[in-house]
Amino acid sequence: MKKINHLPATICFTAVLLLTGSSVFAQKGTMYAQNTTVIQLDKYTFRADNFLFTDALDANNQMRHTASFDLLLTDDAALRDAVTLFQVSKERPSIRMVFITLNYAGENIQERFYDNTVVEEILLPALDATSKLAFKATIKIRAEKVEQQKGSIKTQLASRNKYAALCSNFSLSLGKLPANRVSKISGLSIKPGNQQSINFTIEISALDGAAWNQWFLTGAGGAVQQGVISILAPNLKDALYNISLADVEIVSYSNSAGNRVLIGLRTKSVAIK
Repeated sequence: MKKINHLPATICFTAVLLLTGSSVFAQKGTMYAQNTTVIQLDKYTFRADNFLFTDALDANNQMRHTASFDLLLTDDAALRDAVTLFQVSKERPSIRMVFITLNYAGENIQERFYDNTVVEEILLPALDATSKLAFKATIKIRAEKVEQQKGSIKTQLASRNKYAALCSNFSLSLGKLPANRVSKISGLSIKPGNQQSINFTIEISALDGAAWNQWFLTGAGGAVQQGVISILAPNLKDALYNISLADVEIVSYSNSAGNRVLIGLRTKSVAIK
C-alpha cells in the first residue's frame, strides 16, 4: 500500500491563507485581520470592505482602472452625503477617491489615488425578512488615472456608534397594492447615467397575491406604479434610507412553494435618498 504523507496542520493553514488572500495573526487564541481598507472621499473617511481592484490594458491598449468595495450603510450624515455623491459621480468627473490600507495597529501602509473617478454601478443586497446580514452596498468604480504610494495620510474613521442598516428591516410601498407581507426583494441596482430599466423581484404572501395578479392580468406592459422601499432603523419605524422606484411595471407573476408568490417587476430608475 502506498504511504500517504500528511502535511503539518500549520503548513496547510498557511497555504489556505495564501490562496484566499487573507492575512491574520493570533493573540491569546483570537484571530485578528491585519489589514483594513478605508476610503477617503472629499473630507469624509469610511471603511471599504472587500476592496478589489484591477489595472489592465483593454483591446485598444488603453489602461483601464476598475475597483469595487462594500460600504455598510448607517445613519451617519456624512455617509449619506457620500452615497448621494456616488449616484451623481458621472456628473462630476473630477472626483478623487483615495483607498488607504491600514495595518492591525491602524498605521497607514499604502495609498491608492483614483482620479476622475465615476461610479459604474451600485449593487444593493437582497432584502430578506429572515436575514441577519448588515446592509452593504457594493460600489463598482472606474478611474482615468491611478497612483500608488507608501502611506502618509493620517486617517480617522467615523464613530461606530451609529445605527447600521440590516437586510431584514425594510418595508415596501407601491401604489395602493398590498405590501405589508413582502418577505424578500432582490435584484436591485443603480447604474448612474444609464437609462436602461432595471428588473427585480419580490416575494409576498399568497394572501396578498390576488391584487398583484389582477394588476398583471389587466395592466402588464403599460400600467405603472410609483414605489418606495424604506430601510428601517432598529425600532422598525424610522427610515434610515429610502429607495425610490420610478415608473414600476409588473412583468411576471407566479405562485411558489410555502404559500408564497413571486412577482417580477421592472423600474425606470432606482435612487437611494
